[in-house]
Amino acid sequence: MSLAIILVILSGCSILGSNQKSLNNNQPSKQPPALSQKAVPSKQLASSTTEGSMTKSSGATQARDIKRLEDVKQIQSALELYRGQADRYPAALSDLVGATPSSHYLSAVPSYPLPVDGVCLSQKQSGYNYVVKTNGGSYRIDFCLGGETNGLSAGLHAAVPKGIN
Repeated sequence: MSLAIILVILSGCSILGSNQKSLNNNQPSKQPPALSQKAVPSKQLASSTTEGSMTKSSGATQARDIKRLEDVKQIQSALELYRGQADRYPAALSDLVGATPSSHYLSAVPSYPLPVDGVCLSQKQSGYNYVVKTNGGSYRIDFCLGGETNGLSAGLHAAVPKGIN
């Protein structure tokens, strides 16, 4: 551990940045000190560690939501390819995983990332619920996002041929 870090912990404040020189002309720098050089009370150091732990958790939640959204878009693309060849949407998502190259639209149906997050816990929504409508003429994929993702609010959403709402 360096002496500066020990001073931060013992004194409760960082003392770095006060005599910082510019690299160009050996003049005192007119720029404010970098974040790592600003005075940080030791209580804030402890709370930022706690916040960092919460950020990891919310980061994992956001990563799962991004994966859910990517999965739905991948399924929608496969559905459109299927419809282009069969002139209808499939009866089940498993029909997108075919044995031959001409019937192979997905290598596997994506699995919904677990655990279920945020508002989805109360919605009891833990998967991609595919429903084909009007004899294969349309479809709906219901899914849930635990938090706001790419402009979509947290909660239940439906993917339909025209997009995601």
